[in-house]
Amino acid sequence: MQFGFTADHSYRGDIKVTVTSPSSTTAVVIDENSIDFNDNYDVLLGDSYNMLLDNDVDDNTAAPYYDRAAKPSNVLSIFNLENAKGDWLISLCDNYSGDNGFYYRSALKFFVSDFDDDGVPDAREQHYGLNPFLASDAVLDNDGDGRPNLDEYTQGTNPLVADTKLLNFLPVILQYLLKD
Repeated sequence: MQFGFTADHSYRGDIKVTVTSPSSTTAVVIDENSIDFNDNYDVLLGDSYNMLLDNDVDDNTAAPYYDRAAKPSNVLSIFNLENAKGDWLISLCDNYSGDNGFYYRSALKFFVSDFDDDGVPDAREQHYGLNPFLASDAVLDNDGDGRPNLDEYTQGTNPLVADTKLLNFLPVILQYLLKD
């Protein structure tokens, strides 16, 4: 995953930016830095970048956007097994009241490796003991709850924990309870 952020601010060391996933996983991607005396952010953050966020240069917030790449304050790989579907929260905090700034834009860029093209990302398959080179494991139901591994991924559930058996019988239970 990569995170792009553009904002004008007279002292960017005051800014803290946090990203929270739909399942509440949180990472501080830009942490306030009392020694960063430069202005503005126009940056694309990614774990694979070697440049530091504090580069001793003011960022230009005009187009083209995200024209500087840097390593985030904390790793974005914490989101690797997250389902991108849902509401992501970007929190901005200016930790000093003596100056101001303008937020312009941010972007989340997701990159999913799926070697066998079965719809389940390789990182998730490896995490749960599936084979990232075998497409047929997407239709298997490893936990016996009636949902194949692909459905478990798209719905954000654990393919090794039978957490939906009750849901399969819910219509029958409701029909019985509403019978009278």
